[in-house]
Amino acid sequence: MSGGTLVIAGVAVSVKGVVLGGAMTAAGGAIASRAVFAMGADMTNVRYYSSGGKPPDKVTFDSKQLGAKWGEHMKDYPKLKSHSNYKSLANNIFKKPETIIFDSKNKEWYYLKGNDLLRLKPNGDFISLYPGAKSSRVLNAIK
Repeated sequence: MSGGTLVIAGVAVSVKGVVLGGAMTAAGGAIASRAVFAMGADMTNVRYYSSGGKPPDKVTFDSKQLGAKWGEHMKDYPKLKSHSNYKSLANNIFKKPETIIFDSKNKEWYYLKGNDLLRLKPNGDFISLYPGAKSSRVLNAIK
């Protein structure tokens, strides 16, 4: 796989039911329209759940939104010293996520890395970043 090409690799029921890098398994039955994709060279081993098409090519930041969310979540990231560090963390998660999910109910993309949840609009506009990878918002999106 190369060049950011998406290759359908299977259908998932739960995050625990997915194994990338050779075999793809699903725990239980299948859920139509919840395709799991193995992504290109820079996205190797990323779990991808979507019925919403291709994820954004880039993340864009509105300075007012970024500042508001930094102010709201700075306590969640005590090692980050500024909104610039917060923005860098968001970019890092966007570029090297562990999981990408499209939430069709809320029309948002979720990029997960560790416990961090980066939320984006379908066009790539930044919504928020906070520790929320195991939140009900995410779990409901992959049901």
